Amino acid sequence: MPVASTLNSRRVMLPVDQNEGSKRAVQWYMDHVWQKNDYVLLVHVFKSSILPMFANYDTDGTAMGGIEIWQSQFDDAQEAARAVIEEYKAILESKKVPYLTIARPGAPGQEICNIANDHNADLIVMGSRGLGMLSRTVLGSVSDYVVHNAYLPVTVVPPDEE
Repeated sequence: MPVASTLNSRRVMLPVDQNEGSKRAVQWYMDHVWQKNDYVLLVHVFKSSILPMFANYDTDGTAMGGIEIWQSQFDDAQEAARAVIEEYKAILESKKVPYLTIARPGAPGQEICNIANDHNADLIVMGSRGLGMLSRTVLGSVSDYVVHNAYLPVTVVPPDEE
């Protein structure tokens, strides 16, 4: 039920991906935070490979056309993003929650903060994969980045205890 936001709406951003943490965060939002006047920004940021400057060559020396390969990979990433968004749209539509979907390439943490700012979000609710301290330090954590760089409240839903 994508509709335009109203002046009295609270804009809540739900950054999602295919991980269980996102599913848990969306369900937590629906169970604990959702209000009838909420307007949801359903966001998926996907990684895209860098556009090649030079053509790649096959083993026989034939140019494989770097841009064609890149375009194919980008198209695949966009299609995967659509599939992720569709899963969460069904949850929102079942509760008749108005939403706007946004899928774009980029660095997830940075883009989530940019989109929140561009769309004047009031709150971000997102999941966490439950990385340990060492993994977060080495790999980085999208939720850590957003908590430290967004200029609005961020709720991070932790993983289930096992």
